[in-house]
Amino acid sequence: MRKEWIELEGFGSLAVEQVLVSFDVPILFVCENQNGKRFLTLCIDDEEGRYVIAEVLTSNLIGMLNNDITMEYVFRQAVNHILYVTEYDFDKEKFNIESEDSLSVSKEILPKEGMYFELNNEKIRQYCRDLRGDKVLYKKEESQYYEIALQNYKQPSFVITQDDEYDMLKRGKLTNDILTKNVNKIQRLSRIQLVA
Repeated sequence: MRKEWIELEGFGSLAVEQVLVSFDVPILFVCENQNGKRFLTLCIDDEEGRYVIAEVLTSNLIGMLNNDITMEYVFRQAVNHILYVTEYDFDKEKFNIESEDSLSVSKEILPKEGMYFELNNEKIRQYCRDLRGDKVLYKKEESQYYEIALQNYKQPSFVITQDDEYDMLKRGKLTNDILTKNVNKIQRLSRIQLVA
């Protein structure tokens, strides 16, 4: 059952999918809308209802949880470079939401530069496994490969080496020429290694 949290114009209602850090209230958590888009959310001040919300690529979220990229990087690389900053209006009983450029927004409202997530417990590991099962790009620590599961193929997994496609983690998607070049292999093999 979805626990609705906030209405975000253009995205609909966001529900809390996973709390990553919590004290008395959730501090860092992931929301999801009805279309499956994910939003990393940071509580700046719970008494004033101040939050920073960033639509994120699932690949960046996994990279953050695996300590491959910093928390600040994930916010700065928000989809379309847009962050949503909220403040609760207690008189009107609703959130006021302003959009900010993620590349130029004040560092005061983001996680400290260079800071990694670092929390690692079974709940976080399970969430990462769930995200990977969501057919997304991710980095495998031990082999330094990226794996993409494509739902449209009968046998959907293949890997791409880090050396050749490192920037895919930042873009969060395969380029069309890589997919086109290898579509026949993808259809007939359950697992292939692509090396340009």
